[in-house]
Amino acid sequence: MKELTLSRYYRDDQCTLGSLVIHGRKHKPIYTLENPWKENKANISCIPAGLYRCSPFSGSRYKDVWQVNDVEGRTYILFHKGNYERDTRGCILPGLGVD
Repeated sequence: MKELTLSRYYRDDQCTLGSLVIHGRKHKPIYTLENPWKENKANISCIPAGLYRCSPFSGSRYKDVWQVNDVEGRTYILFHKGNYERDTRGCILPGLGVD
């Protein structure tokens, strides 16, 4: 099992930015984009800081992605592709850079 750490380094009323590190692996930074903090409300907020397990997920819209499990009051929080805050819908968007 791999351990990953998501560190959030910027937050405002529009978005949350972070970086994702995969422990034990040398790689370029993986940047993340999430919704701003809005009290953990579904589809509009990032999730609370904490320790979570992730599992593979494949649904009708997003195929072969990862799901964050056991977030209190929330379901279907995925790591999936996207470019803008409007693409997050409560999920985490990994990317290779930040503009």
